[in-house]
Amino acid sequence: MWTLTPLDGDTSIFLFCGTLGAVAGPAALILSHSIAHGKTMSCDLSARIGWRPLLSAGAFLSATLIHVAWVVPSVAVAVVAWMVILGFLLVLIDWSCHQLPHRVVAVLLAGGLVQFSVIGVAERSVGPLARAGAAAVVVFLVSFVIYLRLRADLGFGDVTLATTFAAFLGWFGWQYVLFGLIAGLVLAGIANLVLLAARRISLRDHTALGPALIVGSIYTVLHV
Repeated sequence: MWTLTPLDGDTSIFLFCGTLGAVAGPAALILSHSIAHGKTMSCDLSARIGWRPLLSAGAFLSATLIHVAWVVPSVAVAVVAWMVILGFLLVLIDWSCHQLPHRVVAVLLAGGLVQFSVIGVAERSVGPLARAGAAAVVVFLVSFVIYLRLRADLGFGDVTLATTFAAFLGWFGWQYVLFGLIAGLVLAGIANLVLLAARRISLRDHTALGPALIVGSIYTVLHV
């Protein structure tokens, strides 16, 4: 859809993305603890997490969003930044309690659809928005059939997450849908093999699929 090239000479977007990541990282870490453990967001919760994890989360997300600004065209920076921030939150939650809250996934999808619509109106093109919707429908139908057959190994949260990221990937192009979902499944398989080899899990244990899907999708958008 676009040629991914750095933003020419515009340092303000890098400063904005870096600042956004520095704020969003700790906020996502605190919110993930609140959701995963049923705790009310407070200063006490922040103190229990500690300043080192909060600082690390801010540094990680800041660096990631600066990279987004470097490799993604300006029209798509906000979309990808939204994917990264909400994806980071969902990874933290899924790692903590093996859940993908529908309300968080819904916020991720709603924010994406709003941005797709605004960009579509500005560019007078409904093609990417229609493609995002079609990709979401196709992936939902396929993943829902798999869910019905493998309920013990696949949660409905994984279905909604795959559908949501299919919409984002579809907005960029059909090849992104294919590569992104395959990358997520490959990452999940590699992670399981490593955990099995390290004897951290057994063949009967269930592992979180969400983080692999999220990382695979974001990697595809940034590097395919």
